[in-house]
Amino acid sequence: MGTYKIRGTYTPDEEDAYDVEFVNAELTVDPKPVTIEWQDTELIYNGKEQAPTAAVKGILDVDTCEVVVKGAQKDTNVKTGETVYQAYVEELSNTNYILPKEGLETTYTILPKPLKVTCENTTFVYNGNEQLPDVTVDGIYDSTDCTWKVDGAQTDANTEEKPEYTAVISLLGEDAVNYALKAGQDTVSFTIENADQEAPVLTAVDETLCGKADGRIEGLSTDMEYRKKEEETTFRAITDKNILLPDGIYEVRRKAKKNYKPSPVTEVTIQKGRKLDILVPEKPVGFMLTSDVEKTVWKGTAILTLKVAEGYSKLESFAVKAADKDGKNSRVIKEGSDGTYTVSGITADTRITVEGIADVTAPAGEIHVAENKWNDLLGTITFGKFFKESREVTITAEDAGTKVKSISYYLSDKSLTQKEVEGLQTENWKNYEKPFSVEPDRKVIVYARLEDNAGNIRYLSTDGLVFDSIKPVIAGIKDGDECYIEKSYTVDVTDENLDSVYVTDGSDEYTNEDAVTVKDGSFTLSSDSEKTKKIIVVDKAGNQSRLTVKFVSLAKIKEDVKAEIDKQAEDGAAAVDKLKNLSYEEKEAVKDNIRKQAEEAKNNVDAAADRKTAEETQINAEQSLIKKVDEAKVTDYDKTKDDTAVGKINLIVKGDNKDSDADYRVGLCVGNTEVEKAENLKDGENVSFDKLPNGVYNLVVSDGTNHSTTMVTVKDGKVTTIDDVTVSAKNTTVEVKLNAPDAAVSGLDKIYNTDVYRENAKAVEAVESGKGSVDIKLTVENAKEDPDIISKISEDKQHGQFVDFKINMKVTDPSGESQVFNIRDTKQLVLLARPLTEDEKERTGYVLYRKHEDGTTVQVEKLPELTETEKQASTREGFYIENDYLYVWAQKFSVYALAYDKENKPIQTPTPVPVPTETPTPQPTVTPQPTVTPQPTVTPQATVTPQPTVTPQGTTSPQPTVTPQVTTSPQVTVSPQPTFTPQAAASPQPTDTSQLTEVPQPSEAPEVSYVSAKQQRKNALILNAKLKVSQKGNKIRVSWGKLREAAGYDVYVQYCGMKFTVKSLNMVNNGNRTHIKIRKVNGRKLKLKKNYKIYVEAYKMNGSQKVVLGKTITAHIVGRKNAKSTNVKAIKLAKKSFRLNVGKCAKIKGKTILVDKEKKPLSDAHAKELRFASSNRKIVGVTKTGRIKARRKGRCIIYVYARNGYAKKVRVKVK
Repeated sequence: MGTYKIRGTYTPDEEDAYDVEFVNAELTVDPKPVTIEWQDTELIYNGKEQAPTAAVKGILDVDTCEVVVKGAQKDTNVKTGETVYQAYVEELSNTNYILPKEGLETTYTILPKPLKVTCENTTFVYNGNEQLPDVTVDGIYDSTDCTWKVDGAQTDANTEEKPEYTAVISLLGEDAVNYALKAGQDTVSFTIENADQEAPVLTAVDETLCGKADGRIEGLSTDMEYRKKEEETTFRAITDKNILLPDGIYEVRRKAKKNYKPSPVTEVTIQKGRKLDILVPEKPVGFMLTSDVEKTVWKGTAILTLKVAEGYSKLESFAVKAADKDGKNSRVIKEGSDGTYTVSGITADTRITVEGIADVTAPAGEIHVAENKWNDLLGTITFGKFFKESREVTITAEDAGTKVKSISYYLSDKSLTQKEVEGLQTENWKNYEKPFSVEPDRKVIVYARLEDNAGNIRYLSTDGLVFDSIKPVIAGIKDGDECYIEKSYTVDVTDENLDSVYVTDGSDEYTNEDAVTVKDGSFTLSSDSEKTKKIIVVDKAGNQSRLTVKFVSLAKIKEDVKAEIDKQAEDGAAAVDKLKNLSYEEKEAVKDNIRKQAEEAKNNVDAAADRKTAEETQINAEQSLIKKVDEAKVTDYDKTKDDTAVGKINLIVKGDNKDSDADYRVGLCVGNTEVEKAENLKDGENVSFDKLPNGVYNLVVSDGTNHSTTMVTVKDGKVTTIDDVTVSAKNTTVEVKLNAPDAAVSGLDKIYNTDVYRENAKAVEAVESGKGSVDIKLTVENAKEDPDIISKISEDKQHGQFVDFKINMKVTDPSGESQVFNIRDTKQLVLLARPLTEDEKERTGYVLYRKHEDGTTVQVEKLPELTETEKQASTREGFYIENDYLYVWAQKFSVYALAYDKENKPIQTPTPVPVPTETPTPQPTVTPQPTVTPQPTVTPQATVTPQPTVTPQGTTSPQPTVTPQVTTSPQVTVSPQPTFTPQAAASPQPTDTSQLTEVPQPSEAPEVSYVSAKQQRKNALILNAKLKVSQKGNKIRVSWGKLREAAGYDVYVQYCGMKFTVKSLNMVNNGNRTHIKIRKVNGRKLKLKKNYKIYVEAYKMNGSQKVVLGKTITAHIVGRKNAKSTNVKAIKLAKKSFRLNVGKCAKIKGKTILVDKEKKPLSDAHAKELRFASSNRKIVGVTKTGRIKARRKGRCIIYVYARNGYAKKVRVKVK
């Protein structure tokens, strides 16, 4: 601001230079005018001087400029009385600016400061004193003189008319006008509430009787009120402090009054009083009285129901009465229209009594005899009830009233009137205690007397009863008689109560059309044709006599008998023709004699009056013919005996006849024709037969009562070993029919060691009693050619003779009665021998067929060349041909037929021939057979090479050949070799060059039988079903289920942790035997401290080959002397049956129970605790863990096996 001089300066450039002239000048700067803008001209009192604020407008941004305002005031306009105050601008703080000429003054006012009023408590409870709210005024400056006061204090509580009070706030002091209360805050509303009262203290006095309403509450006063809890909503005033109340829960409080509220309630309970007892008779007799209530309230009601018991009645004195318990206030209660009795207005315990009921009814009852019943005393008696046997008489009585006192009865053979029955004396009546029987064959009437405890009596009676136990008698003919259509027969019938006689054509059923007329106790019986007639005679009691007769043609019988005589004569003549040493003339003479005897016998048959005579004639003729043939056979035999025959038999007679002087007889028979004999022998005496021709004989030893038969073979002067022949009640016999081959047998006595004999109780008893006997007999007779067998024979072969071998067992008991049992399976191999016919001799390609009992035909195995020892003791069925005899080791007996090549085949060279090796189901490896042990001084044969393990089917091994033997060297005895299955092929041996004979081969290889896996599983279930291992002493006993097809069983036993070997094998060569005792394992004594495992395999034979039918599970057994482990004794299943829908699954859960709980079971290393198998996997499948799945509808059994083979069944039904 001001005037300033200006001077310039110049600095020339190096290149350009100018002449510069400087002129002096002045610069003047004046103050900038600004404007004033007033703000906030209405101010609020703040206790200090203050004026409005003035703002300078027009100041440059880079400058500041304050304005100075004058005319400030402190108090409000109200206090000073000035309407407005004057303020003006006096100067600026920055001289570069200048005030304007206008707008430098303004007016303003100072208004009172608004104050804030707060009040924390506006509600009070009446306390008898004045009360005001506590008020606080905020905003008064400490330096000012200003305070406040509150007016409007109150004492009483508010009422409905005056629901609230108002307190007034006013400011005080010199500076009070500088302040002002906010609008609406100069007053405060407040209330005073009624004060509380204490709840009353009360005591309940209970009701004396239920419903009497005499309960009380002690402590009541008239300033109180009450109500019944949960029943009343409003209170009632107490007008009488001794008010009586019914039972219940009461709420009592003090009533509200000025300045006070009602008090809290006091809850008081008045208990119900006891109910009044309604007492009915405890032990009523003849009636039952009940009340609808056992107890009732004061002045209550009881409804009584009376039921008179059966057998009791109301008398004229009948009444129902009610009285107080002490007997007072007694009154009669009348019966209502509904049959009940109502007692009302009851004010005391009440006792009910009933009078005038008694039992005046006699007992009811019945007499029972069979299906007949009587329940009254009959006026008319007829003896029309018949009984064929003694029947029980049952008398029953019942009395609903006083009950039955006694039942007694009287038996009479005549009818009695009621008066006579009532007049019977007490001793005439017999006390009835239980059903009794009437003696048979008697007529009787049963009377009964029934009495009750009230003395009422009832009498009963039956109709007349006839007991007839005697059957009608039929005479003139006997049951089972054979009658002839050529005759008629008179039949006599006798019975006291005869009813009817019927004759049927053999039927047990009859109708009236079958009735015949009986005249004078007889009728005539005849028939015009062959048929069965049955006579049935019935009496009125139902007794029946029946007999059956058969009408046949006697003429036809005679023709059949004569035809049989002709056949026997033909067979006898044919047998004579076979004799080699008789001349033609001798044979013809014998045959003529046979024919003459036959004709004579037929003439005698024509003259016979009945079948018995005709058949006895035929039997006599047969015996005579047999005798003639036997005589011819003996003559023929005698002619074969000459000095060239060197056969000799030496034996010692032995017997168990208790008679030490018993005579023994030894017969040497061809077939059953005795050709040599020794008689009157004593026990221990030597017998010798010499100069015997070659052949097979039956040696028969007898003590006159019992006999024994065995086979003896004579070959080139040598005789087979004769077993000890003991004569006992266990007889053995051979019977060869006429013209049948003269067969012999060995081993019949061994059948006594099998179950065929042991399981026949009658047979065992007959022998052990010492008074009976048993005879096992082989019968040999020619059989007709069988088409089934012929169909099996190949075209290049022809059949020979058909022979039927039969075995039966005749049991004669101590009484002399006999019974014959046919035996098709002897359970023991028996050696049969029969001579070959001329056509059968010197043939090749022999094949033997057997017809089974079930109709099937099988080919019998041809045995290889056997040693003499093996010929006498084979271990399997089969046949061989030797010295023009057919030898058969047989166990099953039926028709046998030998076949052979139609044309003899050339003898084969001794070149080794490949023979297929059999491949049965895998078995343990066969151990080597023992080496042949040579006897001293004998040139030894080649040692037998150990047999190799069975090779798979299809491979071949060379057939063994024989090392040449020195003919002068004696034969050595080969030690017996164990039989193993399967048989292994032997290693080649040196060829016999001394004789070039045909190498034995089976003429026809039997077909390999096949058992399906499914069938094997089914068979396994059967075997497992009875699998059991028991231990006793130092041995174990193994048993299993039986398979009908089985020829035998292989039982394998080995210690756990070791593999099964051939030494584990124990063989049972009998399909019917299902147990074995084992003492050794691996050839050594069984160690019962160890654990062992067992399984059983069933097989059948196909030729020489075993075919496995099935096998059991492997059972793991704890030895009984094992100190740590124990066996399973049971299986406990969670469920024994399931019902499943197709596709559904379930789980079989179970656990094993141990024999000794203190010991441990075998571990899973042996086998799982439980194993499972399904009887039909198509219906239900089962896993190793027991999870089952239903596959299709049906029923199935799941077998659950423990480690030791113990089994349980779970039945499953699939819907």
